[in-house]
Amino acid sequence: MKLDTMINKGKRLDLEDLPTQLEAKIVSEETKTDRFGREALYITLQTKDNKQLTQKYTDFHQPDLALALLSYGYADTSDANGKMLTWKLTKYRMGNPRLIPIPKK
Repeated sequence: MKLDTMINKGKRLDLEDLPTQLEAKIVSEETKTDRFGREALYITLQTKDNKQLTQKYTDFHQPDLALALLSYGYADTSDANGKMLTWKLTKYRMGNPRLIPIPKK
């Protein structure tokens, strides 16, 4: 593989670089135990310009994620894989903000 091709693959985004809303699709998801021993859902999002960001959703964040995805008629997070959605950076009283899809009206 050419090195100049590799440079642009998998560019990562940081929370500080994000606008308050962005369009992105789920490219992968995984449930695993975090370093505090909590089970969490890790979702990797990819923007239209192929930049990626992985978000961790604990029990604290999952209800908001679930309600937003249910508004699209999805029954499982995997139903949203590959679908471009508008995500909003949502602040919580504890921890870092999380990207939550804007619910469909």
